[in-house]
Amino acid sequence: MGVGLGPDSYAIIEQGRIGLILSTKPMERRAIIEEAAGVTKFKTKKRLAEAKLESSKVNLSRVNDIVVEVEKQLGSLKRQAAKARRYSEIRDQMRGIVRQMLAGKARELDGEAERIGKQLAELTAAETHHAQEIQQKEGEQDSLNQRIYTLDAELRQNQNHLNLTALEVDRSENRIAFNRQRTEELAGRHGQIAAEIAEAAARAAEWDSRNAAQQQSVIALRDESGVITERVKELTARAESRGAQIRDWELRIQALRASASEAGRACYVCMASRNGGGGAGPSKCGAAETRDE
Repeated sequence: MGVGLGPDSYAIIEQGRIGLILSTKPMERRAIIEEAAGVTKFKTKKRLAEAKLESSKVNLSRVNDIVVEVEKQLGSLKRQAAKARRYSEIRDQMRGIVRQMLAGKARELDGEAERIGKQLAELTAAETHHAQEIQQKEGEQDSLNQRIYTLDAELRQNQNHLNLTALEVDRSENRIAFNRQRTEELAGRHGQIAAEIAEAAARAAEWDSRNAAQQQSVIALRDESGVITERVKELTARAESRGAQIRDWELRIQALRASASEAGRACYVCMASRNGGGGAGPSKCGAAETRDE
């Protein structure tokens, strides 16, 4: 289709192809001849051109529609363009006003910056002064902390001494309480001894009244009672100064009682020997001996 037949070109046709061409139908033969003559190529181009032309017509109709639509929107676009120009003018005016405001604000800020710079210098100087004072205070604080540590150590030491002192006080109080209790016991024992002494004196008086005839024995008994009284007084004095020897006192008192009993028995024997075995003396001494027991 692109080459065709002519004086300036050659075409090779196979041997059986010629017979096929001659035996075909007229319409098919015409198509072969048109193809060989180059007419088919032009027809094809014509169809393609017509198709493009039709497509262009369609596009043109679309363009016309777009033009109509654009013409409809042209008024709105003009209004928008006017608004845009007005906006641009107002924006330029606003920018000028803003520039003026910013210039004034910049001058104010410069003045403010200068003032703040002065204040900053003053604050810097004050801060330096305060820093020096703080450093001085920190030194004083360190000294105070050191002093506090020292005082704390002394306080702990004093607390330890105080605890030891409190312990000693408790021990002393316990000893005092024990000594008080012991003193009370000794006082009670002293009262008991005094009562026993009074009882012994009463017995001696009774012996003196009942044994008027036995002057020698009574004198001996009085002497012995005086000895006992002196010994009891000595024991009482020792009881006040030495409470720990209360048992020795009791043993001595028992010894004194035994001596008094022996004296009573001796008196009885003496009176019996003097009266020749009479009944009055022995009965009196026997009553005294019984009461003494």
